[in-house]
Amino acid sequence: MNKRINRVASAVICAVFFIVMLSAPVFISTHANHNCTGEGCAVCASLRQCEEALNTGSAAAASQTAAPAAVFFTAPIQTGCTTDCICSPVQLKVRLLN
Repeated sequence: MNKRINRVASAVICAVFFIVMLSAPVFISTHANHNCTGEGCAVCASLRQCEEALNTGSAAAASQTAAPAAVFFTAPIQTGCTTDCICSPVQLKVRLLN
């Protein structure tokens, strides 16, 4: 039951993130040339919040993408294999003693 709740919660969070990342640029582009009322303009405040959401979301997405990429590219170096070979226990000279 707990796994189901976690899956539903993660799906809802992903959907909200997806909607925010798609709707923020649309809002910014449609309201870029508005009639600003001055310092307390609500549209300008909303535009700033959309820009912050995009910057935060893009930084989070970049960090989530960079970590697996770093592991993918550094794993063959750490094991001593190149990307051309298939690393097997025989090539790594590992004895499988049970």
